[in-house]
Amino acid sequence: YKNIFAMSQYLLSQEDTTSTDLYVDAQEESNAQIKEMADGVTETLVPTGYPKLDSDEYLAGGLKLGSLNAICARPGNGKSAFALNLMAYYLKNNTFKGPCLSFSLEMSNKQVLQRFYSFITGVSIADIARGKLIESANPNQWDDLLRENEALFGHSDDKAPKLLLNDESAISLSNIERAMAQC
Repeated sequence: YKNIFAMSQYLLSQEDTTSTDLYVDAQEESNAQIKEMADGVTETLVPTGYPKLDSDEYLAGGLKLGSLNAICARPGNGKSAFALNLMAYYLKNNTFKGPCLSFSLEMSNKQVLQRFYSFITGVSIADIARGKLIESANPNQWDDLLRENEALFGHSDDKAPKLLLNDESAISLSNIERAMAQC
């Protein structure tokens, strides 16, 4: 227990919040939510592209727009692939204003983009990393990749980027929240 307490104190000292920011009056919060529901205010949900995950059994329609969602599992269980699929679905079907933010604590931005290229082209990540696409299939393969790249990552109508990447391995939760608030 001493170690947990010491770690929590350390983490709290790293964030720029006061102890009063850490607590919410449950009655005030619930009254506000009940009033919003009575007024017909609903949260905007972003579908994941996985119908079972979006079902009422799990997410009840999708991820809450503007929420911070962490994907956690042991190494080698497909966290990165799942996150990339979510981002690709969002980018292809983006009907909401604002970018998709990606914070990767384990992979560089270059590695994240290489996985996207693999996703777009169907070429293995190893071949992408070596600069190889399918040799004989299409003489316009690089132009095709650039067109797909522009369609997926190109700026939105208001000239804002659709995808923002951050590979800072020591980023704090408060910095992530600050980045989300700026979008």
